[in-house]
Amino acid sequence: MTTEGPTPTRAAIGAAAVVGATAWGTTLAILLARNGLRVTLLSDPDRKVMQEYGAWGDKKLYGKTTVGVIRSTVLIDGAGKVAHHWRSVRAAGHAGKVREKLEALRGGA
Repeated sequence: MTTEGPTPTRAAIGAAAVVGATAWGTTLAILLARNGLRVTLLSDPDRKVMQEYGAWGDKKLYGKTTVGVIRSTVLIDGAGKVAHHWRSVRAAGHAGKVREKLEALRGGA
């Protein structure tokens, strides 16, 4: 887990966070609760939604190609359209990039 300092709440900037997982894992639920992260956790055991959004597929892991969860972020607008897609993200600084893009899409509001 990384912290990037004080940031506006998602509600204050009109956003919601949804996390996709291949199964509802008690480990993930405990991690979210322990760190005070309030997100909606969606279970996708057949990985159909994750594949559609590019969050499941081939990736490099320790120099080998493997199939699995691809850490990514998809920004979906109010009409349900993909407004921006970050592929293979790193945690450090990422929340700020998402917030900046959201604010830019809203005209700097």
